[in-house]
Amino acid sequence: LSEYPITISFYDDSRVGGSTGCNRFFASFEIVSYNSFDVGFLGTTKMLCREEGVMDQEEDVLRLLTMRRFIYKIVNGNINKSGDDNENEEISIELHLYEPTVTYEGEEVEGDIMARFSKVYDAQAENDSIQSTSTSSSASAETTTTFAAITNSSSNQDTRETFPLSETSWKATEIAYAVSSTSIPTNSTVPSFESSALYLKPVLNDFPIILIFSGTNSISGHSGCNGYGGEVTPMEPSKFHVGMLLMTLMYCMEDGVMAQEGAYSSLLSEATILYELIDMGGDALAELIFKDPLTAKVLARFNRISDSNDAGTDGDKYEDTDRTLRRSTARSVRHSDMSKNFERYLSEGSVQKNGGMFNSYQTSPIFQGYGTHYATIWVGTPPQRKTVIVDTGSHFTAFPCKGCLDCGEEHHTDKYFDPDASSTFRALTCGECHDAKCLGKRCIFSQVYTEGSSWHAYESVDRVFLSGRELSAVMDPINAAFTSDFLFGCQTKETGLFVTQLADGIMGMSAHPSTLPRAMYDKGKLEHNMFSMCFKRELH
Repeated sequence: LSEYPITISFYDDSRVGGSTGCNRFFASFEIVSYNSFDVGFLGTTKMLCREEGVMDQEEDVLRLLTMRRFIYKIVNGNINKSGDDNENEEISIELHLYEPTVTYEGEEVEGDIMARFSKVYDAQAENDSIQSTSTSSSASAETTTTFAAITNSSSNQDTRETFPLSETSWKATEIAYAVSSTSIPTNSTVPSFESSALYLKPVLNDFPIILIFSGTNSISGHSGCNGYGGEVTPMEPSKFHVGMLLMTLMYCMEDGVMAQEGAYSSLLSEATILYELIDMGGDALAELIFKDPLTAKVLARFNRISDSNDAGTDGDKYEDTDRTLRRSTARSVRHSDMSKNFERYLSEGSVQKNGGMFNSYQTSPIFQGYGTHYATIWVGTPPQRKTVIVDTGSHFTAFPCKGCLDCGEEHHTDKYFDPDASSTFRALTCGECHDAKCLGKRCIFSQVYTEGSSWHAYESVDRVFLSGRELSAVMDPINAAFTSDFLFGCQTKETGLFVTQLADGIMGMSAHPSTLPRAMYDKGKLEHNMFSMCFKRELH
């Protein structure tokens, strides 16, 4: 918006700041290579601007910049002339920001262009921008480079107005699962290239996946178990970007349902999607195909739910976001009649399906931290002790690893985990990423929590077991029976309360396939896919 300009300033002390057109923002940034940098978690002022489109623009800016890596280019643009005889000439300088993509060789290259800025030459404009991002009285004396976003006739607004998926509803027929080549089922549609870590699998008939594009900036639907919603940003050509998905947290016991949900949410959340519409003729959009924008591999296929086709009444059931999220409650009544379902679950027997030890369970103490409770896990070979907050509201397990930047080792119970000291440690490579994106030959992911704390990590696998915090736990033969290869995050950076908390890291325990109890159950270590916690007040 020309009357509400977006500016960004880079300071010589690794700070970045600017204006969204309404509020000021500020963050740290880190140079990664000669042409890329990372932006940390953004802080902002909280003013409301009532003019049309201003807050939407701000939302786009914050979603674009926060917790993200960019590849950048400094480009010489147009020649600006001034004076009666055009004797003064200046070459305008532009900053172009690109989304990184990774080649098969592991090299980061420029992907889609995310934003374009022009350098601010006017001294007053530059000083104004500096003052808007710093309260320091010496801000104008700092080495600072300031850019203003370019107003473009082919901007996101134009893209949104012509977004062909707006106000359409779809029912998935196939989605991609990420697996190793040795575990691909024989009844699945496998791409012809041997190096693929994906295979397409039909959606479960009784647990349909629904996707709804509401207007031009949001999606919602149902994953087969839980309802979800999120923001979408249309891009050119035939692409859109999805932000972080918000989901209800019901657990569905039926076989394959949670695995389907995990696969679907992984391909959609915080991802750029290349899409293709098949049989495009008026309202007769027959099929929607999602593809990886780098490799063009098919990620999912959908059929259109039209007003004239009840598609099993799905068109009525999933008409809008509110109904979609409410449907999760209806499913819990329809599919989770607790007495019948639980009797069936026990009669089928997880022991028979998974080979678990009869009546097996493990008990481990929990301890009180600073406003939290934490447990002790032992990781690696030989085992290294880690303490982790027990968090039933998330599913990631992560803790600081050797080299973690400002991760508060002096505040925690233990030293950073040392991957080099474990003979069984393995960092996942780009073809193995689960809930992560490939950057610099590693599977990088991050998490931001409601109170503002955050961390960055790379996906890793090692041997893990729960136990007490004494060294004798390592020698206990019972623990060997419960040790499992487990996927966790090796943290490289922390902010907020994670730095000063007593526990080393966090262990997510929500109803998600990637949690430690589920991993132990799937590997036959536990008889039932469940856990409980007992709290008591210590007497002093």
